[in-house]
Amino acid sequence: MFKKKRINLAVTSAMGATAAFMAAPNVSAQGQQIVEEVVVTGSRIARADFTSNSPVATVGAEQFQLTGTINTENLMNTLPQAVPGFDSSSNNPGDGTATVNLRGLGAFRTLVMMDGVRVTPSSAQGIVDLNNIPSAMIERVEVVTGGASAVYGSDAIAGVVNFIMKKDFEGVDVSFGNQITQEGDAENKVFNFTLGGNFADGRGNAVMALSYNDRDPLFAGERDFSRVANFDNVAEGRFDAGGSSSIPGTAILTGSRKFEPDGSISPFVTPDDLYNYAPVNYLQLPQERFQVSTFGRFDLTENHELYARGTFARSQVDQQLAPTPFGFDGPLAITVEGNPFITPGAQQILRDNYNTATDANGNEIPNTVAIQSRGRVTRPRRAINTRDMLQFVFGARGDLTDNLSYDVYFSEGRFESNLTQEGNISLSKLNQGLLLDTSDPDNITCQDTSGGCVPLNIYGPGNLTPEMEDFIGVRVNAATDITQRVFHASLAGDTGSFQLPGGAIGFAAGYDFVLNDVDYRPSQALAVGDSAGFNATPPLSGGYHSKELFAEFYAPILSGAKFAEVLAVEGAYRSSDYTTVGRVDAWKIAGEWAPIQDVRFRASFNTAVRAPNINELFRAQAFAAPSAVDPCSAVALDNGLANPEAVRATCVATGVPAGSVFTADINAPASQVRGLFGGNPDLKEEEAETTTFGVVVTPSAVPGLTFSLDYFQVEIEDRIASFGGGVANILDLCYTDQSAGGVGSPFCNAVNRFGDGSIQFVSANDQNIASSTLKGFDLMAEYGWENRLGTWDVAYMGTITDENSFEAFPGAESVDCAGKFGNQCRGIIGSLDADYRHRTTLRWSNSTNLTAQLVWQYIGETSDTAESGFVTLDVDAQSYFDGSVSYTFNDTYRATFGVNNILDDEPPLFGFNSEQSNTYPSVFDPYGRMFFLNVGATF
Repeated sequence: MFKKKRINLAVTSAMGATAAFMAAPNVSAQGQQIVEEVVVTGSRIARADFTSNSPVATVGAEQFQLTGTINTENLMNTLPQAVPGFDSSSNNPGDGTATVNLRGLGAFRTLVMMDGVRVTPSSAQGIVDLNNIPSAMIERVEVVTGGASAVYGSDAIAGVVNFIMKKDFEGVDVSFGNQITQEGDAENKVFNFTLGGNFADGRGNAVMALSYNDRDPLFAGERDFSRVANFDNVAEGRFDAGGSSSIPGTAILTGSRKFEPDGSISPFVTPDDLYNYAPVNYLQLPQERFQVSTFGRFDLTENHELYARGTFARSQVDQQLAPTPFGFDGPLAITVEGNPFITPGAQQILRDNYNTATDANGNEIPNTVAIQSRGRVTRPRRAINTRDMLQFVFGARGDLTDNLSYDVYFSEGRFESNLTQEGNISLSKLNQGLLLDTSDPDNITCQDTSGGCVPLNIYGPGNLTPEMEDFIGVRVNAATDITQRVFHASLAGDTGSFQLPGGAIGFAAGYDFVLNDVDYRPSQALAVGDSAGFNATPPLSGGYHSKELFAEFYAPILSGAKFAEVLAVEGAYRSSDYTTVGRVDAWKIAGEWAPIQDVRFRASFNTAVRAPNINELFRAQAFAAPSAVDPCSAVALDNGLANPEAVRATCVATGVPAGSVFTADINAPASQVRGLFGGNPDLKEEEAETTTFGVVVTPSAVPGLTFSLDYFQVEIEDRIASFGGGVANILDLCYTDQSAGGVGSPFCNAVNRFGDGSIQFVSANDQNIASSTLKGFDLMAEYGWENRLGTWDVAYMGTITDENSFEAFPGAESVDCAGKFGNQCRGIIGSLDADYRHRTTLRWSNSTNLTAQLVWQYIGETSDTAESGFVTLDVDAQSYFDGSVSYTFNDTYRATFGVNNILDDEPPLFGFNSEQSNTYPSVFDPYGRMFFLNVGATF
């Protein structure tokens, strides 16, 4: 390998930068491993004894083994710097991907890299699916928080997650892993095979790794806490067994009426008549994944090296929901007169209680009756996601002089996704089948008989025949192609003989070209919203590229001086020219001061930018139905609506008939309100300022101990968000927050209603109008010692989040999600964010190749955001303990046995404010006690 060794390595001597989980090779004062220069994620400048001026957390390969981790995101989500993103439990919400969300600022604000190279994204938002990371080849993961746009470019506002892969492997490694709960379900199996060797007298090395993963489904009905959907009983301050007012196979009418099997109408009784949709939802999504990775290098000369990497991943992940509800689009026209499926008494009730019109045959049609139901009675909704990612990297690096090195590479990645949705209902066919030609009582047909129309009987449970279900059912598909190309060229080195009192000035400079292109092609029914079941997603096609210049420096002002063992400053600057937003700039200035060897102070200030992604720029407007309650409905009043008379006046002024305010006539089905969302080609970049300062202590009086405390603050302006912060916020700002909204405000103007007063949709497209502030502290510590029992290590990572606030628009009331949960906060940070979290690892080993580990994950107390309509809830702190034992036989064979969630703790329960399955399964363990066994051999 070329002479000047540049490796991405978080070394123990630099523990001011890391809490390493025993991840890195020990670089002792005796020099057991000599490293000439080290690069830690967050800078491209290599130097000895590197200590980052930004906190860096490192997780090593051993942690993946000792925790039985098969899916990378499950370990990443335990880091206190991350708010859990999508994982194996993310059924709804979720899209079958696995993501990492640093600081709760959004997965699309977290840059994911592999060996310092961008990983090909898996969505139009630029988010990387961690399923595409070859987990068997991970050497360690370095996590940098605090903004890194000046070093790496856009998408790094929250930070960088850099997966460092194993290289220069020789031999054969085979392993098999299995996880299963004590209930004998949720099984997850993985097989890995790695082959590598040197060639050309050691000048080259090639490695190939194969991995296969098979994960079984687990249904919500298989756990007590998720078997029945919880509903908030605000009056009693508790959760009741609830469900949906959309019932499979029968119609529910406005005014709390339902059809019986014979076509008669009876009262709809809550909660007796509610449909429990929970059991058929996935609690663990099934997955089948295949990965193949190749790594190679070849030394052209002593100072110049060629390198290459190829990674391929195929992942199929299914989602499943209850049978499709329909009727959220407002009144459905149905034939009344002569309808053989409706009794004469029911026909009269429809005439007496609902406005009617006349159809083409002179029949009366109730045109303001909102009908809710679920079709496809025996067929749940399924989304089958098949994704392929292929990425190649080709490069050359080496030394031009003793003080100057180069790195040039080209990366091309292709991502292809095929989505199939089953169990959807065609709304056009639904309407077609409900309008009947009753002119011949002996031969009832559809008024429009095209397409083999079948008259539909949704008037009573059990009346939908297989032929009716087949007629209204529609199977939709969508294909996505994503391309990313990256060209990188950089120089790095130092000033050699020209030195400051502390040493030579280190520098790096270079050029990046990044191209992103997305083409999303849904089938017609999915594109235009004709299918009920999953949200409509119109076609999307767009792309952009950027040309970027960057430079860094590190200036050691003093070294080894009195009261200045180290005094240095560093800086970085990046200028990027986007074809969408034009030129944007980011810069960083940082410094460190060690008055004595034992104590080092550090600080940094970063300006970061994020150019809008393709989804935000080019997404067409489409409807979705997020959780929300119409403030003009009976549900809102029953849930303790504040200042109801003022709300009533606003409701009437915005189109709700006076007699319908606070009645069941305008209730939103299943507490969902239809929203119109879309992109905006006029968006500009987000701008952020990130400040960190802290202290690193390595007391010589306590050998083996290192700890650090860092303060962080991230302020984002011009943050891209849905107008008004989303549907729930818009309704609140219009109706209940009189100081911000009211009649004539932009928020009330965004609410569109039908003639009966029920909400048709709320407009909430993307704009640069939001802002957010994040403040807190990172604490890291590691202590290692030896005694007659063996070698001990304790590694601790903790994060205190003091503030994680969001303003939907200038002057809006700030929503602080630190230590909070709820619909608002879930929309802002993606999940639940405790104000204190830690992960502590106790590891022991001895000379007999035996290693044992105990992990304590702590999630602090949380409380709800006191949104109206929900039970006020405080959630106690949760602790999870995981243990494992690993043994290596004859330096060849190894086995690891472990138990996760040793105490078999169930997750805390929530109502409407849950993420899914009555809890937050990406935060709190939903599976119970889990056993795992990994066996392997290296030859």
